[in-house]
This record gives sequence, structure tokens and C-alpha cells, in this order.
Amino acid sequence: MKNIISLLLEIFAQFIKKPYVTCEDRQVSDKEINVLIIIDDCCKSIYFNRKELLMTKMEFCYYRLLAQHHGNTVPADVVIEHIWPSRKAVTSQNNLSQLTFKVKKKMLTVDGAVTLKSSLKEGCLLAHGRRTRTLCIRNKIASKIYRFIFLNINR
Repeated sequence: MKNIISLLLEIFAQFIKKPYVTCEDRQVSDKEINVLIIIDDCCKSIYFNRKELLMTKMEFCYYRLLAQHHGNTVPADVVIEHIWPSRKAVTSQNNLSQLTFKVKKKMLTVDGAVTLKSSLKEGCLLAHGRRTRTLCIRNKIASKIYRFIFLNINR
């Protein structure tokens, strides 16, 4: 797995401007990374260590927004406006709680590498363990390469 992560980071270095996540307060070498999270904007998919997490459009937008603000609390009104722009006035804590619950349930496969919290008063927070790296693929070519090469290994 570590060789695959190193190869993946090397290939995508030219396509990725900046990872969403730097691992906590210090840079972590590729050899120390245990969990690699890929957010594929082209296919609207999220992969945890080469396993695709099937998410709805809202769940994907929610996770991606929080990943962009990793470690920082995103105000609930910003999340609500981003996820439900036309329903901002009628969206409640219950809607946000349900969305958070659904995403948390899907992330149980990550073995605690990701922490997700939400509160209407405080906002929403996504945090990763220090051995977790999140990358965002925004280029169609990089997306196709990732899906073709890395998702077909050992199948």
C-alpha cells in the first residue's frame, strides 16, 4: 500500500496544485501515511485507500466542503447555504444532523481516521488523523488515470 501511495502522489503531483489536507501541524512523509483519501471532483467520488465510498450528491458536497476547511469549523449557515441553497430558510438542525449521520455511517470503513462533528450553533468540523492525507483530483485526465490504474490493482 505504501508503494502505491508514493506512486500515486508522484503521478498526480503535476495535476494537483495543493492537497486540501496537510497532516496536522507538520508535514508527514509518504512512508508514514496509512490512509489516503482521494476526492475526485470529476466523477464526484470519494476513495478511501482505493475503496470507493458511494455517496449522494449532497453527501459528496458536504464532505468536500468540510475537507476544504480541514480542521476548521465551518459555520452551519455556510454549510446549509452550500448544500441547500434554495431551502436555506426552511433547513433545520435536523437536516444537518441527518446529513452528518449518513456521511459518518458511510465513513465507518475508514477505521476512525476521519472525525466529523456538526452543530447548528458551532458549525461543522472534519478532522483527520495525522497519518491521513487527502488529495483532490480536479483534472479529467488524472481522474481517468487514477480510476484505470489504481482501482484495478489486485482485482
